[in-house]
Amino acid sequence: MKKNKIKKVKKAKLPLSKMSKKEKDYTAVLLEEVRSNFTVFGEALDGFGEKLELVKQKGDATFEEVGRIKLEMAEMNIRLDRIEREVSSIRSEIERIKDILTKKVDLDYVKKLEIRLVRVEKHLKLPVR
Repeated sequence: MKKNKIKKVKKAKLPLSKMSKKEKDYTAVLLEEVRSNFTVFGEALDGFGEKLELVKQKGDATFEEVGRIKLEMAEMNIRLDRIEREVSSIRSEIERIKDILTKKVDLDYVKKLEIRLVRVEKHLKLPVR
């Protein structure tokens, strides 16, 4: 790879004392134009600096808000995990209760018993409920 060589600006060969009036005037005009351009550039940078500061402040505020949102989401996830575990526990308990009730009470069997009871009551001439 070849390194880019930086070209150096050549200095004026003539000292200011040896320049003609026309050369001195031309040099003064050039220097004034450069100074003016730097002033305009500096003013532009000042305005840009204010805008950068505003962008930085808004960026910092956004970063802080994102941090708060992350914390809230983490808390919400913890709560949701707890709720999910609780719902799962309730679902398991309901399944267990259904299983127990199914084993303890067979509705068809109860209906058949009621029919038999009614027959027995009629046969015994007891009041039917």
